[in-house]
Amino acid sequence: VLGVRYRESRMRVPDILSALEWGTKNAIAIGAACACVGFIVGGTTLTGLGLKFAATVISLAQGTAAGILQFDLLHLLSGKGLTLFFTLFFTMLSCFVLGMGIPTTAQYIVASMIAAPALMEFGIPPLVSHMFVLYFAVLADVTPPVALAAYAASGISGADPFRTGLTAFRLSSAGFMIPYVFVTAPILLWYPTLLDGSPFNYALLAQVVVTALLGIIALGATMIGYMKYHSTVIERIATGIAAAFLITPESYTDYVGGGLLLFVFLKQMFRKRRIVGKNKEVSKSKWEVSSET
Repeated sequence: VLGVRYRESRMRVPDILSALEWGTKNAIAIGAACACVGFIVGGTTLTGLGLKFAATVISLAQGTAAGILQFDLLHLLSGKGLTLFFTLFFTMLSCFVLGMGIPTTAQYIVASMIAAPALMEFGIPPLVSHMFVLYFAVLADVTPPVALAAYAASGISGADPFRTGLTAFRLSSAGFMIPYVFVTAPILLWYPTLLDGSPFNYALLAQVVVTALLGIIALGATMIGYMKYHSTVIERIATGIAAAFLITPESYTDYVGGGLLLFVFLKQMFRKRRIVGKNKEVSKSKWEVSSET
């Protein structure tokens, strides 16, 4: 109604009919996708597939954690922590598979019915569990082999679809850390203050935000192989370990992860200065020789 007052945005009757036509066409496409998802949701609910899937994921995570603990001779690892990590990891992989090639709404419905119960059975709050599966279900659009959004972008740009998918995966992989931070630090989702109105810890939120940003930088440097300069294999391993430490918002892990990241950053910065200085000297000597000649 307010738009009618402005000549630039005023819609004539043909424009309104055209908008209604496009809206109906888009609604049909989304409705068809949600109808197909309804079959999956119904089958999952009636057969108990969601609960069976949750039990399978947790059992697989417990078995994997137990296998790794056998090699932990110094007892540095926690069985519960490892089980939680592998539960999250296997849930992430299942969200990638469940979210391939379907719209966002359908991705969330399928992932929340099948994958989220595994996290809730482990004791993770429903809000955190659903945000975890929603995040990774949406990231399925840039995760090979389907990578629907990347394939659409390659069609527009005329690039190779698979290489575009791999590039999209590398560029977005730094964001894979955020859902894990949701679990280890629910305060990032304003939990539990959002639900029960309890006092909010702003100092902890600041710590989580800073460490999450550093962790994203560390994971991005690991996947892309560049931070201040091209990374060596050892530096990429170091930044990967730093990202793993920065996921958990505890003081000692933050210090270790931040220290590793700072060490790699300074090392690359000095190496870049040395190489740039050497190149300048070579260029200067070449210029002097050419001048003498």
